[in-house]
Amino acid sequence: MTGRERRFARLGEGTFDLCVIGAGIVGSRIAYEAARDGLRVALVDAGDIGGATSAASSKLIHGGLRYFAQGHLDIARASLREKRALVRTVAPGLVRPMPIVVSVERRKWASALAMRGALAAYDALGGWGASRTRVIDDATARRLVPVLGGRPATSCILLDEAQVNDARLVLVTALAAADRGAVVVNHAHVTSLVTAAGEWRLAVRAAEGETTVRARSVVNATGPWVDALRRMADPAARPITRLSKGVHVVLPLDEPWGAGLSVHVDDEHNLFAVPWYGMLLVGVTDTPYAGDPAACRVTPFDIDLLISDSRRVLPDQLLRRDRIRAATAGLRVLPAGTGPTSTARREHVVEAAPSGLVSIGGGKLTTHRLDAMDALQALPAAVRPRRRAPSGDALVPAVADDPRRTAADRAVDGDVLAHLLSLYGPAAHEVLASAQGDSTAFERIHPGGPDVWAQARYAVSHEYAVTVDDIALRRTTLGWRGLADLDTRDRLAHALAPGDVLV
Repeated sequence: MTGRERRFARLGEGTFDLCVIGAGIVGSRIAYEAARDGLRVALVDAGDIGGATSAASSKLIHGGLRYFAQGHLDIARASLREKRALVRTVAPGLVRPMPIVVSVERRKWASALAMRGALAAYDALGGWGASRTRVIDDATARRLVPVLGGRPATSCILLDEAQVNDARLVLVTALAAADRGAVVVNHAHVTSLVTAAGEWRLAVRAAEGETTVRARSVVNATGPWVDALRRMADPAARPITRLSKGVHVVLPLDEPWGAGLSVHVDDEHNLFAVPWYGMLLVGVTDTPYAGDPAACRVTPFDIDLLISDSRRVLPDQLLRRDRIRAATAGLRVLPAGTGPTSTARREHVVEAAPSGLVSIGGGKLTTHRLDAMDALQALPAAVRPRRRAPSGDALVPAVADDPRRTAADRAVDGDVLAHLLSLYGPAAHEVLASAQGDSTAFERIHPGGPDVWAQARYAVSHEYAVTVDDIALRRTTLGWRGLADLDTRDRLAHALAPGDVLV
């Protein structure tokens, strides 16, 4: 019996204190916090861990200057403090500093003194040890972001923000939940859920078969499917969320940038361009979405809209369509309401239904730990954690082994080692160690990128990868680099052990 088969079998054993449906960033964190408190937890997802909205973000952990400017001081304060916690204690090595140059129209500020005063107030929200926000001159801005050289002079602010591989952050959170005892099964679809006599019964279907999960409580953390699952439990349930579609593209970066760039395009659009694994991630659109979340795709209209907005800031040569290596579409979950989605508050919504089902939708990647605790506080008293603050434990503990020494022993190319360190952080040594005795481990999967076969095998053996997409799009950077072509996908499917991966 494989490890996955054992995990699936455990779903049908006994009664769980909590079943979390949806292994995105919030659902995974809910499972982690509950398991850490000693609850018996199951975490299931119809797709991959972090396979939807959570892996289609802007990859930024940011303090929320925009929210501060809009007067949403509570969100800005929480974002500043959570950013610091993620960088310093919770996920160091995975969440890394990424300075952002913000180009500001001078006419929007009464004076440079007023700007500096506002920034000082913003920094103060973060409390002791917060990062420093500062005004920079044109020369500094153009040195950090070379494309600003051809733009008219503006006032620029430098923010000490952070960047993360969102799919990786979700994955390590779910794996940390498993380390605490949670039963985590991806590609396991909940087909029905009913409650009777204080117990929930969930029918779950996967490639391994069907099973029934029994649980004392259930959290619906299914992201853009949150209302669909609410209707599964109660056909009369009215929507509590609405959806907005965001599209990003990845382009080659011909010269290095020392910071990312954020520009206020108009009252409903904010453009950003950020270095990403040696490339440039550009986004983001914000358009209402009312279709099936599973059908969300990047369309030619999306690309046209993003390029049109980007041309106000970035040079035409950079934005040629034939330069696009990858494009991704994700769905933001917003509280139900009216008005443009682009100006809606990025708040989460939590509902405890009369049936006892707790649903959570929306929120921000930066504040996902706080969002998770809010959902846990809505659980029935019998299973509700006493803690209101999230754990500050590191998701990837520091290790004694130096990955660089292990890499030298295995003759790993320098750029491959740098890539492994950037992708896995402190856990890079585990990938290296898992390849012992494998002569092909550090051969590149595709000659155009640094991802190697050790990563693909580690994804299956240690990271719950089930499909080729799991590996190409979320365990490696092949998809982001535009290297997940049919040939590469075919080689991934055939190079791994039969039965390991579904095409």
